Amino acid sequence: MHDSTLSAARPGGHDEIALLPAGHCLHRYRIEGVLGRGGFGVTYLATDTRLKRRVALKEYLPAGLATRTASDYRLRPAPGERGARCRAGMARFITEARTLARFCHPGIVQVYNVFKANDTAYIAMQYRRGRSLEDLLLAGRHRDEQALLAMLWPLLESLERVHGAGYVHRDIKPGNIYVCQRGGPLLLDFGCARPASQDEERICELSPGYAPYEQYRACGQGPWTDIYGLGATLYEAVTGSAPPDVLTRGPAILNGRDDPLVPAARLGRGRYSRRFLKAIDAALGFRPEERPQSIAEWRSLFVGHALGWPDWRGWLARLNRARSGAVRRPAGAPAAPKAPPSAANEAARRPPEAAPPGAAVWIPRADPSGNGRARATLMRELPSQRRNATQPWPWPQAAADPTDQSGELAAAAG
Repeated sequence: MHDSTLSAARPGGHDEIALLPAGHCLHRYRIEGVLGRGGFGVTYLATDTRLKRRVALKEYLPAGLATRTASDYRLRPAPGERGARCRAGMARFITEARTLARFCHPGIVQVYNVFKANDTAYIAMQYRRGRSLEDLLLAGRHRDEQALLAMLWPLLESLERVHGAGYVHRDIKPGNIYVCQRGGPLLLDFGCARPASQDEERICELSPGYAPYEQYRACGQGPWTDIYGLGATLYEAVTGSAPPDVLTRGPAILNGRDDPLVPAARLGRGRYSRRFLKAIDAALGFRPEERPQSIAEWRSLFVGHALGWPDWRGWLARLNRARSGAVRRPAGAPAAPKAPPSAANEAARRPPEAAPPGAAVWIPRADPSGNGRARATLMRELPSQRRNATQPWPWPQAAADPTDQSGELAAAAG
């Protein structure tokens, strides 16, 4: 990481909250600098002095609800209702760590430790270099269909793991998707995550444009709730702006007027495939029953029908040809025979068309669980590496942008 990505902590910050300075030791962690700050916390780059590794150390530090000075760095909640909100937020902060610890998945940020100190709470997390999808979209990057699909597949698998454990994320938006330099994207900020069966009062601030109608009613939430948030994220990538908030859409729809949401199929026509745009629009149904009810159902809309190995192999082969610049089969040339259904798994193990050395090659793999879900591995052939050297996620490595001076953030920033 470049030193320019770290900022020094000042003795006092806005709202009279002092940040921990570089060199400050907290339990086994030594602060190196500030990686990012949000409304309810600050994330430091820190070194675990016992294990000798870098971590992202997230501190609960709510702006406007508490004060802290550099004399002792103890958090002092504000009096009255603001103090009560501060203490309730700390409880949710600790719940977020416990929720994250339930999942062990490459697409979900890993928690190493959670502890209390300075009258506040801290989460030590996996540190990965990269940037949030929000930053990339603001920079005009990550808007083409192939890049969005390459990001989408591992995110869908991460959400399937969350939903399979009975949880709903409830706060999916570009700022909570972290695009790593190496490996796949990470799903961040589980502060609003709760069991799908738990309908309660609003537990966190909702994100206008990304929160569906049922979140404002605090009932009837499930996988379709996260599908709306991820669909709204793709909508913003395609159109350049988030969908209208459901509080704007609701009165119009419920009173029989036109939906203020302009379909992605209209705004993205000619720049994206029709199937891709229709899948986004399906995720943005106003009522929960108008959306796909599971990740598997929504994933099938992007490829036309339920995923099987021949379908995935063809899609990955086409993507590999596009990335490697391979020449298409001449007109009139005989097409390669399709593998029979009984040989689908054997066909999945064969690599797609040959690519030049150094090109990224997408290789489908059989799923050992036998549930028919498609998986893939990105293999990059280099002169000094063997063919079977793999990366754990199908994530295209984009060339560095020499004009990009915005730096990198930690996986838990904000």
